Amino acid sequence: MITRIEIDGFKSFLDFQLDIPPFLLIVGRNGSGKSNLFDALRFMSDVVRNGVQDALLGQPRGVARDLFHRDETGQVADEMRIVIGMIAASPYGPLALRCGVRFRWENGAPTARYAAVWASELENVGWVDRWRTGDAVRETLRSSRDAYLADGNPDYVPFTAGPDSLLLSLLRGESATWPPLALDPAVMRTPAQAPDRRPLQTSGENLAAVLHRLLGEDRLWRVGVDLAAIIPGVSEIVSVFDSRRQEADFDVVFREGARTPPPLLSDGTLRAIAILTALHDKDSGSTLAIEEVENGLHPSRIGELVRRLRREVSDPSSDVFDPLTRQVLLTTHSPVLLSEFRTDFSGSVVFFDPVLRVSQGKAPSTVTVARPVAESGEKGTYVSPRQVRRVLSYVQQDTL
Repeated sequence: MITRIEIDGFKSFLDFQLDIPPFLLIVGRNGSGKSNLFDALRFMSDVVRNGVQDALLGQPRGVARDLFHRDETGQVADEMRIVIGMIAASPYGPLALRCGVRFRWENGAPTARYAAVWASELENVGWVDRWRTGDAVRETLRSSRDAYLADGNPDYVPFTAGPDSLLLSLLRGESATWPPLALDPAVMRTPAQAPDRRPLQTSGENLAAVLHRLLGEDRLWRVGVDLAAIIPGVSEIVSVFDSRRQEADFDVVFREGARTPPPLLSDGTLRAIAILTALHDKDSGSTLAIEEVENGLHPSRIGELVRRLRREVSDPSSDVFDPLTRQVLLTTHSPVLLSEFRTDFSGSVVFFDPVLRVSQGKAPSTVTVARPVAESGEKGTYVSPRQVRRVLSYVQQDTL
């Protein structure tokens, strides 16, 4: 579970810090930096899994130079830093980790100054204080760290360390879940090779295989129940296995008894099935990130999907909280979702806003600023739901 993100010099972020709760909805108009935050998570995951050079060369949204912040004059930042805090399951219990990379642009190319993971000293853990069981969680994390170090394990490991490093192994497991779903309805409509123990891939290419696996784990019915609550008329999902071809497929059964195969399902229905499949798959890892969660769904059904997602996440304000709970990160530019939270936002909704920053001696820069959505608070530190709805509604009307 991700607990904190610090970004400086990456795309639209300068001196950016954000504590991440188990459930987080990021609201903002297009161009506000929502996608850039997920790009940072995707980039860090690439660095951990594939190495610094491969991650820099394999960016889908531009060359390496475009990862660095650019001010209003076109000048590109010389340095870029990303640090991510997390809680990972370890043999010693829930272990608080931090990983980070720092790059400097030198001689026409980015140079890594450091890329490492370390056991957190539990200094920047303000997120714990907002949990009702914060003291107990803090003590659990401290005990796990002490036990880890008592075994002679290093507290700092570079990404170039060998495959036997426990910290790197834990980090690889966590970071594999950071890339957001980028679901492709075309590939979700095709059968998938089975058996397949992999979690749902970001494109959804193995959706049919994961549904078949969930059938064997007695979890497919959960996906069907949730889908029926979101898509009117749905009765259940039926997994279909072709033993000769070793391929999995599925049908959606509607109440009148009609079985509809994936090629005849709408993009929105396929997206909903994929999201619910990832949610109920225990092998999908700790973090489920979904960009523009409302895409393909009727506005009246978006709230129900979010309710189903929130239900699977442990509430940090409750008396019993699991620090290894499933985490859900969503982005949206739709004002509809705010009504789902009514007046109880509890730090779970953040508004991203592009702001022109002017500093003495420096060129102006448009940067992403994150403010919690709340009904009240210290002036300038929050934004009200009414203000957010007004901004998003104005943007939507302006694009019609």
